[in-house]
Amino acid sequence: MPFLKWIVCGVVVASPAVRASGGPYFSDDVFGATCQDIVRSMNLQWQRPGGDWVDAGAMAYGESPYASVRVGASRRRQDVTVALNGLVAHWQSGEATTGAVVLRGVSGAGSSAVLFGSRESTAPESRPSLEIRLDNGVVKTLHPIADTYLPCSTVNSVGSKKFLRVERNLNAIVQFPMEGIDIHRVDSAKLRLSTERQYGEALSIGLFGLTLPAPMRSPLRLGLASEVRSPRALASLPSVVLVEDFESDDWASEWDRPSPNSHAEIVGRNEDRGFDPWRGKALKVTVLAGKVQGLSTNYRFKDRLGHEPEEMYFRYYLRLDENWNPTKEGGKLPGFAGTYGKGGWGGRKADGRNGWTARGAFFKWRRTDSPNERLRGIGTSIATPDIDDRYGDVIGWNLGPTGMLEKGRWYCIEQYVKLNSPGVDDGVLRAWVDGRLAFERPGIRFRDVSSLKIESLWLNVYHGGTNPTPHDLSLYIDDLVIARQYIGPSPRIESK
Repeated sequence: MPFLKWIVCGVVVASPAVRASGGPYFSDDVFGATCQDIVRSMNLQWQRPGGDWVDAGAMAYGESPYASVRVGASRRRQDVTVALNGLVAHWQSGEATTGAVVLRGVSGAGSSAVLFGSRESTAPESRPSLEIRLDNGVVKTLHPIADTYLPCSTVNSVGSKKFLRVERNLNAIVQFPMEGIDIHRVDSAKLRLSTERQYGEALSIGLFGLTLPAPMRSPLRLGLASEVRSPRALASLPSVVLVEDFESDDWASEWDRPSPNSHAEIVGRNEDRGFDPWRGKALKVTVLAGKVQGLSTNYRFKDRLGHEPEEMYFRYYLRLDENWNPTKEGGKLPGFAGTYGKGGWGGRKADGRNGWTARGAFFKWRRTDSPNERLRGIGTSIATPDIDDRYGDVIGWNLGPTGMLEKGRWYCIEQYVKLNSPGVDDGVLRAWVDGRLAFERPGIRFRDVSSLKIESLWLNVYHGGTNPTPHDLSLYIDDLVIARQYIGPSPRIESK
């Protein structure tokens, strides 16, 4: 007999040493961490510019360090050793990213600065190290896999520098590998650093925990889909507007006629390619080499419901194919829109009266040597009157599981739009990945007039910009649902 089993469709297996559980990797490569971004190439922003940390009292951005050290004014190299036992306890509890240390000036003259040797230092004795002692007495010395500092005077990563600069209001981060080590068996840890240069007077440096987005910090939210035994049964719920499981070739009968430039087909399991649909069959969308569009069609609410809503949820399952390597540009993914053919897309600036959009987005992929190599970023492409650029803005999803997806895996993607009351900036945009909040933006001004509403769900896969992709890009969509209430992940039906 079939039974219901909850599947977390987007599990990514990776070492916790380089990222929070299931969240983004911290890296110091050219597209890695900067003052604004955890991962620059994917618009994955820190919650606060300059990095996110937790103090010894488990307070975000608190000023009580796990340990501190005073580095005296000197022109000579100084070796610094700091015990991190308190931070180890927070690594074990999951309140801070395992193996990562944030260094920040906590007291001293504003002009004081210390330059420590980084992992790129030409002098091996100047490079950071972490000595850990296990509960069986074994001592191990670890060397950084990433380190950088986060100056807000540049948008570029400085992770390749041969030093780490620390001063008041300037953070440095050092990440050590912990794979193969049971963090709960670590009794103590000592961080060793060496100064390369110092400016100004003595500086007291505090050591804090690094916080990266992680699913465990974003509770799983179940919704309408948990109340039924199959996605198709969702259609019987009064708050559900549309259920499309892509089991039939005539799936588009309730949508606008897809653009003639679309390239979408219903596909089933393909053992040779190692492909399994989420359930039954799926819609395969491909942006062909030399083209910009894979799919464009709209579900128009007025045509189907007789009216246009002002808030709505939309969920679908998404899988990026192994060929999903957008090396030329990013682009658009499905999402809500109210363009009315006038504004909010294609360089037609939203002015509060002509239109708006809040589609999904994907980011340009840049080949790097970082652990983010296999991940691809998604987020929101939004055009509203408060965004100066006539093409709108592209925002990465930076909460919980984030919008960093691994190729070849199914993810449950849900988006919610609530339009603002004209004259009040109270619009809301949210997104969930696998039932966990990945993005939230309150206080949005979508419109200035009540005639602008949610015109459609725009099922759009578009590369660019105007530059065509140099090679095929394919993705898969399954079990799409539009509803007036939160939908959430579906249980998967399997056989005993």
